[in-house]
Amino acid sequence: MALLINLAGLAMVAFTSLLGGYLGDRVDRVQIARLGALILLVGAWPAFRLFQSGDVLLMLIGSAILAVGQGFFVGPLSSAMANLLPPQVRITGISFAYSLSVGLFGGIAPMLTEYLLSRENLLMAPAMVIMAGALISLLTLLLRSDWRVGNALLPEELNRS
Repeated sequence: MALLINLAGLAMVAFTSLLGGYLGDRVDRVQIARLGALILLVGAWPAFRLFQSGDVLLMLIGSAILAVGQGFFVGPLSSAMANLLPPQVRITGISFAYSLSVGLFGGIAPMLTEYLLSRENLLMAPAMVIMAGALISLLTLLLRSDWRVGNALLPEELNRS
């Protein structure tokens, strides 16, 4: 049953990433990403409480909470990252920064979670790790509101100018 709930959660992430990207294009990428980080920050704890219930419907609701947060965070930021660097180094810079951050934080998060679970006996460790990451992301998005290098346009924006 756990694998089916995980599969449903991943399907929800795929859908909400598209929705987050769509809303980011229509409203504001950074605002939608902030909303996603906020949902993860305040929703991780209740989501993991729902996972502990053992009830399939409640666990799916917990998955949906995390999926909306992740989708609204990842969807618009995928395109917003392109605005961070000038065109001459855009692909190399994004590839390096993304790979480094995913490798570093994606590698540390499971180890930290396992440490907190096994050594400190904190059953809510996964929620705490997600909340810590969401807090760092939210603070970054709040403190750094300018996501464009100078007045550089993206390739698809050149035709509109």
